[in-house]
Amino acid sequence: MLKEFLKPDWRKIVLFVILSVVLSVYVFLWITTHTAVCLAIGCPTIEEVALGGLVTVLPFILVFSYILSCLIIFAYDKFKGSEK
Repeated sequence: MLKEFLKPDWRKIVLFVILSVVLSVYVFLWITTHTAVCLAIGCPTIEEVALGGLVTVLPFILVFSYILSCLIIFAYDKFKGSEK
């Protein structure tokens, strides 16, 4: 069951890429808007702080995006199968 749930197919990969890009952009924008404190204590630039923060959370974003895409496709298949 778990092996089939996590097995990649084209729908999961497409959804994974979309979710990864959207979440990465969201996290990057969130970090850049919340770096005023870091700039006050002497961090060089907003871009360096934001990219450093994004690199730190990127593995979590990728894992979360893949699991979420698997869950969405699983739910879609179950709902589609129950309509018949």
